[in-house]
Parts: sequence; C-alpha cells; structure tokens
Amino acid sequence: MQVITLESEAFQVLMKKITDIEQYVRRTSDLFSELEETLELTSREVMDTLGVSKSTLYRWRESHTIPFRYDERGNALYPYKDLIIAIKNGSLTMQNTNKSQILAKLSDFKEEIITNSLWHNSSCNNTL
Repeated sequence: MQVITLESEAFQVLMKKITDIEQYVRRTSDLFSELEETLELTSREVMDTLGVSKSTLYRWRESHTIPFRYDERGNALYPYKDLIIAIKNGSLTMQNTNKSQILAKLSDFKEEIITNSLWHNSSCNNTL
C-alpha cells in the first residue's frame, strides 16, 4: 500500500474544492426539489412537452383528468407535481405512450429549466 502525503496548504485547497462541489450539488438538489413543488406549466408548455393538441388539453381540463388553475389573466396553469401524480396514478394517459415515456418528457422539461437557470446564474456571476 502506498501512502500519499500532501502539504498542509495543498490539502486545504483540495478540501476547499471538495466543499465547493458539495455545496453546488446541495444547491442543485434543493433547486430540483423546490422547482418540483412550485413549477407550473402553461398550456403551450404542456402541449409542446407532451406533444398533445390544444383540443386534447381542453378535454383533459374539462374531464378533470389533470389539475389546473387559472392565473389572473385567465391563462390555465398546470402544476408540475400534479401532472406527475396524474401520470403515476394512471389518470393521465396518452395513446402509444407509456408512463415512463411521459414522465421522461416532463423530467426533461424540468431539467432544461434548471440547466438554463444554472447557466444564467453562472453567466451573471462571471460578469461581476
């Protein structure tokens, strides 16, 4: 067994980098959790993400297949978390698409939002 020795200063630098990575991972994880609780999709985002038509979305609202609310301007908003639940419990289904495919589409949507947010935040931080 080989023993690796580090100078105290080098060790401190290494530990700082590890701590920074840990904090980044924690912040990202917290962002994922918070986003899942608060994220709402517009009708356009649901149609684009799931590949459904406006009439299909209307039918889902009318039949209470998916939860939604109206904002102050009268636009329908769909809570991300509730869409996930509707898919998992089988109340929201799509022809020729299984649950895991629908869930993957929604997960990709959320990841894109987080990626864009992290990229935007790092761009802002780099300009300071």
